[in-house]
Amino acid sequence: MIFFGPCVSFWIAAFYLFAFGFFSGGQILVFVTGSESGPSRLAGLSVGMINAILMLSGALHNPIVGYCIQLSWDGQYQENHPLYTLYNYQMGCLAIYVFFVIAFILSFCLKESHPSRTHSKNTYEVPLS
Repeated sequence: MIFFGPCVSFWIAAFYLFAFGFFSGGQILVFVTGSESGPSRLAGLSVGMINAILMLSGALHNPIVGYCIQLSWDGQYQENHPLYTLYNYQMGCLAIYVFFVIAFILSFCLKESHPSRTHSKNTYEVPLS
């Protein structure tokens, strides 16, 4: 919303940035889900792989945003430098929203990993009195 508004006030931008930070706080759950999805002896490996994937996705995201900016560019130059408009940057930042939608859809593929909801033959439930 901040990227596509013509002139965003300070308080609206502060609200959107706070909401973004608040909802991005759930990213830490990826590490918990990853470590609980496999054997406990491989928890360190799974957390390390998740961290590597997160760093790799950031490294791949920047060229994709740049490519989207260049796709929407009209070819204008100013003093031998490409002249990008606000529209070009808005189209580049559209990739961020596309990645959010993809992440939201993929989140439904996660399995529940809460210990009390996974049942095996060797666990016994203790009734609460």
